[in-house]
Amino acid sequence: MRNGDLQVGLVRDMRKVPLVNLGTSGLKVSKLGFGTFDFGVPSLNISPEEGAHVLEEAHKLGVSFWDTSDDYGSHPHVAAALRIVPRKDVVISTKTSAKTGKDAKKSLQTSLTELAIGYVDLFLLHFVKSGQIRNCRLILRELADMKAAVADLTRFDEVQ
Repeated sequence: MRNGDLQVGLVRDMRKVPLVNLGTSGLKVSKLGFGTFDFGVPSLNISPEEGAHVLEEAHKLGVSFWDTSDDYGSHPHVAAALRIVPRKDVVISTKTSAKTGKDAKKSLQTSLTELAIGYVDLFLLHFVKSGQIRNCRLILRELADMKAAVADLTRFDEVQ
């Protein structure tokens, strides 16, 4: 048996990463997530197509939780992967370093556009310092209001 045959056999025989509940969110995520920071590092020169291939292979192994951020530069890589892997099969997390609700909303819209998707499963505040907690509560309140408005529009669309 050649070394390559052994490697293919090992991958074929690998068990998939198990799924777990993400708190009380109702989301099921793989126990192992895939962070996409390195995809956006210019010196690594990873094309969106290469990043998509990596995420596709991770998905085949059961990794269904993909993490990105507005400042990683990896949204094109994730968007390319989502042209291969069905959106319903992955949980997408993205983050923002925004310091106001207005900027967080703008960041979310930009992320949705760059990812070429209609929603993210998790939207996190990134690089929060201890002195910024009060402001974070205001940002989260504005984002919650936005989520409620979107939910109301969705229900309205379903009734029509």
